[in-house]
Amino acid sequence: MKIILCIFLLNITAVNVFGQSVELNRILGESVKFPAAVKKGGYLMYGGDPIGDSSLGTPGIGNYRGRLDWDSCTGLFSLSGLKMEDIGEYKVHNTDQNITVFQLNVYINVSKPHVSITQNEYPCTIECTAERGTEATLSWYREGETKPYSRSSVRSAPHLDLPQTVERSGTYTCEAKNSVSNEKASITVGNHCTAVSVFGQSVELDGIVGESIEFPTKVETSGSLIHSSVTIGLVQGGELISLTHPEFKGRVQWNKSTGLFSLSGLRLNDSGVYNVQNDGQKSVSLLLSPQTYFPSL
Repeated sequence: MKIILCIFLLNITAVNVFGQSVELNRILGESVKFPAAVKKGGYLMYGGDPIGDSSLGTPGIGNYRGRLDWDSCTGLFSLSGLKMEDIGEYKVHNTDQNITVFQLNVYINVSKPHVSITQNEYPCTIECTAERGTEATLSWYREGETKPYSRSSVRSAPHLDLPQTVERSGTYTCEAKNSVSNEKASITVGNHCTAVSVFGQSVELDGIVGESIEFPTKVETSGSLIHSSVTIGLVQGGELISLTHPEFKGRVQWNKSTGLFSLSGLRLNDSGVYNVQNDGQKSVSLLLSPQTYFPSL
């Protein structure tokens, strides 16, 4: 049974690409097998120096002692406890004059990226950073899109960061990736990051009956929300002033931290044009269209 197993393993692990360089990408601290079987006899070389001989009981030499092994069953050399200084070119020499060349690359896994909003008003800025990883890239993806919104150059930690200006609300996902690992993290950007700074133009908002919606125009210390020439929301001195309009009483809110008006408990008759006027005397026209939502079964 053992002889049959050895023959089987030799057949699936031998790489007969002699004379060509075979790239091996591995993770720091793990191990690598050099897939060129030494059947009768041979040795492994690194940088022109022999570091392992299949004829020795413990083939590792020098810094490779205790880490380099040769499996008499498969005929393969393997190196464990990989270090960054192990990166380089290795050659497996067989006594039948066959030589297989390997380029070993050792990588540090990327860490899960940290995502944040560094500027929380239009135009908003999001940033992705990763604390660990070698020869990695960071990429931003917008929700529903497969093509990267932006991508960094190939770099290694601690210089893994990718800031990005966004002008659309939604979920953005950052992917940290190198040849041996990848990690993702997502962040959601609110309506206040939507490109509505071209005041005077109409921006269409779609809402769902019974839910709420934010008007993506910031009011810092004073301003108003107007509908059909009637003020339904008023901010003075950084505080929301209660109004008694019967149709909107208790449904208009103002978020002091974001500066945004919102309308809750949407009704079909809430449709229409709304104007947000801030303390800079700028206004934006917002066309609200609440829709009845039927969940899929």
